[in-house]
Amino acid sequence: MRGIGLRENNGIDEACRSKGTSPAVELGSGVPTLISYIIPAYNAENHIEDTLRSCLAQYYRPLEVVVVDDGSTDDTFLVVERFIQKQNCADFKVVCVRQENRGVSAARNEGIRKCRGAFIGFVDADDVLTPERTSVLQSLLVGAPSDIAYGRTERFWKNEEVVDLISGNQSCCATNVERVEMQPLIKFVPPVWANLMRRELVAKVGLFREDLTYAEDYEYIARVRCQHPVVMRTDLVVSLYRRTVGSVTETRGAASLQSELRAFKLIEGHARAHGAYRGEFAQRFSRHFLRVGNAAALLGMGGTAVEAYRASTAAGEGTRRIVSSTLAFLCRNPYFVRMWAKALKLRGCLRRRIKR
Repeated sequence: MRGIGLRENNGIDEACRSKGTSPAVELGSGVPTLISYIIPAYNAENHIEDTLRSCLAQYYRPLEVVVVDDGSTDDTFLVVERFIQKQNCADFKVVCVRQENRGVSAARNEGIRKCRGAFIGFVDADDVLTPERTSVLQSLLVGAPSDIAYGRTERFWKNEEVVDLISGNQSCCATNVERVEMQPLIKFVPPVWANLMRRELVAKVGLFREDLTYAEDYEYIARVRCQHPVVMRTDLVVSLYRRTVGSVTETRGAASLQSELRAFKLIEGHARAHGAYRGEFAQRFSRHFLRVGNAAALLGMGGTAVEAYRASTAAGEGTRRIVSSTLAFLCRNPYFVRMWAKALKLRGCLRRRIKR
């Protein structure tokens, strides 16, 4: 693996969409011992081979990796095809599916339809799996038994930062294992790329929403939570999340903010439907909507800011409710939006100077 010390060879219907839900997926029973990883890839030629090699380095077999090339304009498909020709064997198979560029949700959905594993995991095209990940999470799913198993994640910028986290520095046995009560009201949301889920649960939850371009994974996990699954957690690092300049996470534009606002409104609806939108949970949402409103104001998006502030007002209490309500009223004026954006930028500069 380039720069990373891994051991080698060891259609959502419209009715459901309008209600903010996704229909169950008709999936077959799957191959009993097979585990499938789904990798949506768009212009990922620089990192996809590292990701595939980390899959190849998994101690668990048999393993299936479904790469969905989401209309890449670079050599992503060729890189994956070369890897397939060199590494595919009886107990490790990579499949590459090509489609027109429709977004990460559509790519994951295509992978869900194509995969054959009894357990399913999602991986980003520039991330790295620790070698123990699959065997440890599979043991938790089978041994508990449970519906979802997940572990810790670490972030990194360069390949050199990964070496100390993987390849021989962890035990292959799950440590500090605990059962998590994954009710709709929960403080921590395990990211989709840290989980391994039973095929039956994926079929019941349904597909990712293709109208969301940002925070679609949070909305998906919210629907998972609403199924009240049995969840097991381990303290082992199972995934390494690459941070890159220019990634969606690093550069949030207008479309991302609008998608995030829609996603969290959908999550709010899921929580209300299950009687969980109250108390501390509602207050966290009020804070989040307020932050989205501020981010929208910084970009001069008055309409989105007003919508976010109103959502914060509806969920908030006390001072935050008053502040959000006032901002929602004032941001209808474009001049105020410009002045408020300058104030927010100044506050950001002051905070950075204080930290230094």
